[in-house]
Amino acid sequence: MEITLSIIGTNTGSFIQPTHTFTTRGGLIGRSDDCDWRFPVDQSIGPRHAKILYADGEFLLKGLIANGLLLKHRNQVLEKGKPHPIRHGDCFLMGNYHVLAKYHADTFSTSRLSTPWASADISSGHCGMSGLAEVKPACLSGVFAEINDTEFEMLAKLLDDNPQSGPH
Repeated sequence: MEITLSIIGTNTGSFIQPTHTFTTRGGLIGRSDDCDWRFPVDQSIGPRHAKILYADGEFLLKGLIANGLLLKHRNQVLEKGKPHPIRHGDCFLMGNYHVLAKYHADTFSTSRLSTPWASADISSGHCGMSGLAEVKPACLSGVFAEINDTEFEMLAKLLDDNPQSGPH
């Protein structure tokens, strides 16, 4: 089982590895050299900002600093130290970075789908969001209000990519 986290937007001009795929062994996210997904020196990201865990058949995101993670579609700050289930399509604000979660095809179950993508057709092994262009106005009304057209097109591509092609 794998999950890929992708940067879909940033509030800074910093460039980092735009995606990272985590397996069931999980991993650390942050600025420190021992992190699996390393961010550049940026005061909005802690040395060990968050941790990906895997338990009971699902991936979890655990914040390691206070107020370090925001689940965007719920405008919910995730409590430090408390693991939060990751759903396909979840978008987190991690420091200055907008991060999208994407489960791989062999990992899907309907309980892992997140709003606003809960109606996505996953029977073909991918999200099947070919009609995503019609969804954009609803998304921009709150869920992804900060992203521009180019970032939205990147998001649509990430959600519509065939996960069978392997890690990104």
